[in-house]
Amino acid sequence: MPAGFSDLRDFISILEANADLKTIKGAGWDLEMGTICELNHEREGPALLFDEVPGYPPGYRVLAGAMWTPRRSLLALGLSTELDTDEALTAYEERVAAYRPTPPVEVQTGPIYENAFWGDDVDLLKFPTPRWHELDGGRYIGTGCAVFLRDPDTGRIHFGCYRVMVHDRNTAGLYITPNKTGAIIRRKYWERGQSCPVAVSFGQDPVLFLGAAQYLGAKNKRELVRYELVGHMRGAPVEVVREEVTGLRGRVPTARG
Repeated sequence: MPAGFSDLRDFISILEANADLKTIKGAGWDLEMGTICELNHEREGPALLFDEVPGYPPGYRVLAGAMWTPRRSLLALGLSTELDTDEALTAYEERVAAYRPTPPVEVQTGPIYENAFWGDDVDLLKFPTPRWHELDGGRYIGTGCAVFLRDPDTGRIHFGCYRVMVHDRNTAGLYITPNKTGAIIRRKYWERGQSCPVAVSFGQDPVLFLGAAQYLGAKNKRELVRYELVGHMRGAPVEVVREEVTGLRGRVPTARG
């Protein structure tokens, strides 16, 4: 791996080794985490790892600001963290210009299945999802996520970065701006009178998030398939499994964050 990591836990370890990560214990999910993140961002501080959140067991962690600085973004892309802005843009554009499709590889299982809950055991409230801002309508577990859908016409898997709010123990709301690809795919199912299968990944590796958020791309706007582009940028295929409930080939086995 050019970037030196294969999943989010590896990336966290690298940040920690680089003294670019601060662990904060005891911060509450209701506005306190959000306020600390906002102040830290204004000061271009380190990535923040919240642990021992009141009301939750140790180890139920929240990572924030993983790529808020140019240095951490370059690290995620496997580029030298010593590059200045112009050098970084040149290196990035050269990497994209050299694009060679690197298709995903489907595997049978992975660490994603180490902890699985089904049916009545599903409880989103197990996780210390923050209410980030005072006027937020609820607790947002995404946008730092990847939402997977399959186009019913082409069969192609699409993934994007959309808002996900926890409503109760087994219900999450998904907001997609109407002109985005995910919303267009969703409407195709609804117009057929069908439910739209959706899988959401939280804690994926940083490059997969960059692909979902459309931060990866080229000036010539040629069609770049997201999985293939992420694989190119990572220097290795994205490993995926077929998600058991929806059948979507859209989870990353090494995402153990």
